[in-house]
Amino acid sequence: MGAAIARAQTWTALANQPPFAASNPLLLTDGTVIAHNACAPDWWRLTPDDRGSYVNDAR
Repeated sequence: MGAAIARAQTWTALANQPPFAASNPLLLTDGTVIAHNACAPDWWRLTPDDRGSYVNDAR
């Protein structure tokens, strides 16, 4: 019996970097992502563009 191999996904840098030190990103069930501001109590929500991508136009 052979072992199954799981392939990991890759990370792509955002075209428009957030104006804070993003940490602990969480993908929510509605498709948005929340990320913690590492140096503050703030959380930011990223919403994908119409194609489901966060790379170029996350708002």
